[in-house]
Amino acid sequence: MWVRIRPSVLFSNAKYCAMDMLKCRKGSHIAVKVPMIGLETFAKDERDVPVAISEAVVAFCIAAEKFGRGIEVELAEAIENEL
Repeated sequence: MWVRIRPSVLFSNAKYCAMDMLKCRKGSHIAVKVPMIGLETFAKDERDVPVAISEAVVAFCIAAEKFGRGIEVELAEAIENEL
């Protein structure tokens, strides 16, 4: 079962972020979805969730700049596809 989590629960500096995330235990790992940008990542335990999210977002940004059409275009398309 997916559970909604707010960024402020995970990141102390996320009070201005309105993006909800979802998490679900899958076997021995925790799956975390960031629906707004279409990311899904995995954490080994509860303490690893913020690290997994940060690494996934950084990887998205690097891939968008290096292999895509830039962060702005890729992010706009990801948001559009989620709506």
